[in-house]
Amino acid sequence: MPLICVHVKEPALKQAVIDEIRRRDTSAEIEDHENSELNDKAVPTTFWIDTEISFWDVEQIAGVTDAILAHDVCSCGSGERKDELVDARGIFCCYYCDACEKEKRAKYRTEVLEDSDYQCDEQIETDY
Repeated sequence: MPLICVHVKEPALKQAVIDEIRRRDTSAEIEDHENSELNDKAVPTTFWIDTEISFWDVEQIAGVTDAILAHDVCSCGSGERKDELVDARGIFCCYYCDACEKEKRAKYRTEVLEDSDYQCDEQIETDY
């Protein structure tokens, strides 16, 4: 079963969406970390489901604004879709989302992200 992160329009709609998921798949496992100590970035409009319902069908449920497969969710805990941060040369640096982009970019020198002629001491490509 795919693990899906579900975002709803507003907290008041969350229970209706959960009920609809359970109506369609009685074996669906729902994880709501809204009040969990495990997730300090919990959002009241987000929850996780492990279900037989297809990702595309979950997105079509009234009230759902986004459904993201687990492997596409940022690891920062926000529940948002991740994107790749690459340097000015197109080299992958890390994954980020809107919630953690500023923090992740701060780990790199400005010229690394903006100037493709930046100086570096480490070897970038391995010679074969």
